[in-house]
Amino acid sequence: MPSTIVRAGLIGAMVAVVFAVLSRVPCLGAVFACLGFFVGFGVGAYAVQLARAAGRAGNFAQDVMDGAIAAAISSAIGSVFGFVLAVFKVGTEADTVRQFIGGLALQGFGEVFALCFALVFGSIAGAIGGAIYSAINPGPGGTATP
Repeated sequence: MPSTIVRAGLIGAMVAVVFAVLSRVPCLGAVFACLGFFVGFGVGAYAVQLARAAGRAGNFAQDVMDGAIAAAISSAIGSVFGFVLAVFKVGTEADTVRQFIGGLALQGFGEVFALCFALVFGSIAGAIGGAIYSAINPGPGGTATP
């Protein structure tokens, strides 16, 4: 896997982690939870931009895959961090061990569902972002369409 994909995925993961933290703030939660859906598009486009900066010729299919993989990395790390935040929230709100275990089981189920959704949606969004960037900027020797 090229380092440009990993770099874009990790930078996108940092943005996803910041959005995960800010989405837990009561007044800002709705805004950043909605904005978090658009991180994948930006990560996909950024992965292609990094590949162009590294000197790789434009290849539409490769650009789409690069965007999808980078966004999947970003989404997975962001979701895992969201799960950690949810565990801390359950731990601080529980009065007994029984409440903690019940809350953790319920929260864990929701976070596993969120992880699966984030991987699928993030990959699709990253592929779309990579495709858009590739179509706009095919690069040297590249083609704008598949």
